Amino acid sequence: MLKAFAHLDAEMPAPFDAAESARPFTLACSAYVSAVLLPGVIAQLRLRAPKAGIQILSWGPGVPQRFEAGQIDVLLGDFVRVPEAYECRALFSDRLVWLMGRDYILAPGMADRRVQIEAMKLDLSGRSVLENGLERRVALDECCGITGNPIDGASDGPLLDSLPYSLIAPLVVKQAELAALLPQRLARIFAQDLRLDIVEPTDKAAFQIAAIRHSDHGRRAPVAWFFDLLAEVAAGLAEVPRERDSWEEKDLRGSSRTLSPAENEGPS
Repeated sequence: MLKAFAHLDAEMPAPFDAAESARPFTLACSAYVSAVLLPGVIAQLRLRAPKAGIQILSWGPGVPQRFEAGQIDVLLGDFVRVPEAYECRALFSDRLVWLMGRDYILAPGMADRRVQIEAMKLDLSGRSVLENGLERRVALDECCGITGNPIDGASDGPLLDSLPYSLIAPLVVKQAELAALLPQRLARIFAQDLRLDIVEPTDKAAFQIAAIRHSDHGRRAPVAWFFDLLAEVAAGLAEVPRERDSWEEKDLRGSSRTLSPAENEGPS
């Protein structure tokens, strides 16, 4: 009997010691989720698991298979359908907004164009992929919608329908009469430093980012610890601000503004 208990003890994994662990944690997520969530995750890893590392993989073919094989610890994304064998935990919510250069929005004759942008219908439901029973919306991966101001009153479509690299969209709209459709949390990061304007669409396209771990290897002590850490960091994110009744929203640096659809004209 004693030998049997000794054998069981030998098979039981040792408790996870985050402070001493040099284990790399592997995530699959989009650049958008990385920009919003990873700063807080890295800060907590430095405090609690300074020897551990983190590897970020972009979504692509084969990611669900690598997750099933235990090569990826956690999946992050906007999921529509999740297999019952996986544990899914909601992390944070967001919604789409228009980001544009301040000169663009304040230029003479642009008020009507802003109203058109506010009224554009936003739909995330039609862009999803299904792989290994996991369905995920892909509209927020690495591209974003782009709309432009008609040139000389022309009614033709914009010069750009989409931009393949969403993280460079703020640099493009800063220097061109274009507006980029981005998640508000991401738009606010760039609006603060680049002095860009955020326009709230009348049609609210909200979504939720969740974390998934496997029912087998995801229950191992290191992965369970990291899964809880992600949820804790996400819980500490500020709530997405509600639209303002006034034109100007001041932050600590006073460099970004949210333009509410309730107002049709800029400040005099």
